Amino acid sequence: MCCRPEAGYPTDDYLKAGKWGGYECDLPKKTLQSMLDHVKDIVKPDFFFWTGDNSPHNTWANTAEEVTNYTLEITKMVKDTFKDSEIKVYPCLGNHDTWPVNVEDFTTAGDNNIINSVGEGWQEWLGEEATA
Repeated sequence: MCCRPEAGYPTDDYLKAGKWGGYECDLPKKTLQSMLDHVKDIVKPDFFFWTGDNSPHNTWANTAEEVTNYTLEITKMVKDTFKDSEIKVYPCLGNHDTWPVNVEDFTTAGDNNIINSVGEGWQEWLGEEATA
């Protein structure tokens, strides 16, 4: 939650988020990309579980469009990183990947726009049946 306009920015250097983020910060994209590269090039697992919570954790200020866009942006990062590898990706939505947070409504098939958008982006990993 650090380094957001509504919380203010620290003036003391020791309180500022560093290049790779900080304890109370959401993960910077460069940190995520570094981790993905490490997994692909160094760890080289057979599969990769991606467990979600892709949007920032200022949940009271998020919108449905923002939450969807964060997941789709990270989907692109994961796809770009692992596209030429044999690593199988298993994605899963986190509780912060819907809006309002913690609400995943499946009462009417095909009625949740966030899940529909994510499903389209993940279809190559999930297959048609699971996506439906």
